[in-house]
Amino acid sequence: MKNWRKIWLVAVAAVALFLPACGGGGGGGGGDDKTIADDAYTGVRTQAAIDAENAEALVLGAYGYGDFGVIIPLAAKPGARDVVSDKFNDPYKLATLIKQTAAMVKQDLQVSPQDLLSPDELCINYPDGFTSDTLKDSQSGSSVTVKGDVTFTNCDLGEGVLFDGTAYLSMTLNLDTFLMTKMAMTMNPIQVDDGDMAFALYGRMTGSESYDNFSGFLVFDSTIEATLDDLSGHSYWLNNYQMHDIDENFGLRSTSSGRYYDSDYGYVDFATAVPIFVPYNTFEATYEGQVDYTGSNGSQAALTLGPNESDYCINGSNASGDFVLGTCAP
Repeated sequence: MKNWRKIWLVAVAAVALFLPACGGGGGGGGGDDKTIADDAYTGVRTQAAIDAENAEALVLGAYGYGDFGVIIPLAAKPGARDVVSDKFNDPYKLATLIKQTAAMVKQDLQVSPQDLLSPDELCINYPDGFTSDTLKDSQSGSSVTVKGDVTFTNCDLGEGVLFDGTAYLSMTLNLDTFLMTKMAMTMNPIQVDDGDMAFALYGRMTGSESYDNFSGFLVFDSTIEATLDDLSGHSYWLNNYQMHDIDENFGLRSTSSGRYYDSDYGYVDFATAVPIFVPYNTFEATYEGQVDYTGSNGSQAALTLGPNESDYCINGSNASGDFVLGTCAP
């Protein structure tokens, strides 16, 4: 279970953002993933012109690899831009929600395909917080598939963040390799309250596990289509967010690409130029990687990480000239 828990990045109550287009039942199932996220997004939809004033919001918003590849818009959190140590953590604890839920289901299936979630299994504040589910399994040859809703009620998964709402979960496991050959989760929405702010998550994520043919490391590929609404008039859309993550011996190595929408500025396209490496031991000064961002009118920016957890550098350019932001800035 160690590798499984480490690679479960990106967050939400059961991949609340994930789930195949086949849709499910209950409050979390059904609907098209892009439509859910698209409909929930209420911000500017034109391409942003990257400049020194908006670069951190756009770049750090699209990036979030600190906690095993979390991709939640860090710039949405009040004060996040002013606290360097918070920039590469998981401010919304979405990764916690997804990895805890999916890992628990997978763990139970390892014991018995019929033994699924109990009301007190996920929430550390039970009985004040609890879950219920309509998960049902079916087995075909060496594979078992689990589908159904997982409903969170005032549920604290261990981070002091409360989750409410229903996510539709679909997971297929190969019982010979115990790899997750298909995983999907949809939220429409899941309400989250971290004590400082409340927000809603809409959308879906799909993913699968495999082993790298050369290294033998565990690999997780995922596609995310999700919108975060902070309930104060701002929303952030992760559009066609493609991630490829390799669970290496000492850390997670990741590449990603996609489009990120900020409600105030519009969207930027991005892609990893140098794979991101985040060590599992956060005291190791071995962070590295680069992500490139493209805006309108020839504007662009590059985010470079390392060597320490809180170090980052944004080198940008537009028609007005070049600029440098981050811990490397003069």
